[in-house]
Amino acid sequence: MKDPVQWLNKFEKLLSLNDDLFNGVRNQNRHTKFMISIETKRNRILDEQSKTIRVKPAKKYINAESEDRYFSFHELKKDLADLGCDAERIMLLTKEKFEYQQSCIETVNINTLAYDEQCEKEIQQIYAMKKLKQDLEREGTFEKSPGTLNPKIRISLNINQFTDIFFQLMTQKTADGNPYFDANANQIADLIVNNFVDKDGNPISPQTVKTILKPSKEEKRPNNGKRIDLNTLI
Repeated sequence: MKDPVQWLNKFEKLLSLNDDLFNGVRNQNRHTKFMISIETKRNRILDEQSKTIRVKPAKKYINAESEDRYFSFHELKKDLADLGCDAERIMLLTKEKFEYQQSCIETVNINTLAYDEQCEKEIQQIYAMKKLKQDLEREGTFEKSPGTLNPKIRISLNINQFTDIFFQLMTQKTADGNPYFDANANQIADLIVNNFVDKDGNPISPQTVKTILKPSKEEKRPNNGKRIDLNTLI
């Protein structure tokens, strides 16, 4: 097949044009599974394509090279910008810092700072900005982000049960064909992480939430015995 993504797009359009064939809760669930499968397959193909398309940056943007890979903070900054929250940025920076320190470096660009030093400086900047924002909020000179609750709400459910409720709201549709929540996984993860803590009062990991929200990670969501089925409530 020359263009699998185009084929999936056409198949998705065909299903959308024939929504009326999926009347009833059972058929609606089948329709939702079709759409999730299409989205999962399409994202997988696009991810693979993006990996192959990624071009190695110019030498002046490469801090160092090992036998296995190159280290470019210039490129890493672009990856950081694509992440949804500071917690994920800190995790990626820490991973990159230790990976650099554990690598056998073959060449170093003397015109750039050491890769691990730049990662550490970026981590410290994130923490410093976070603390500054909190201090300004306490003084009343900086408005809190809209939609953020303080203190956060403690939930009594397991994280996967609670997150699965939002997953159902994202994927199931109203009678007129619109999703109950018109939001993406990053927005939902931010909503949960910024406003709730787990049943022990601990912060909720954004990466855990995003994993549960992935359509392909069905095993991470609760089984039918523990799932809160919104179809029985709406």
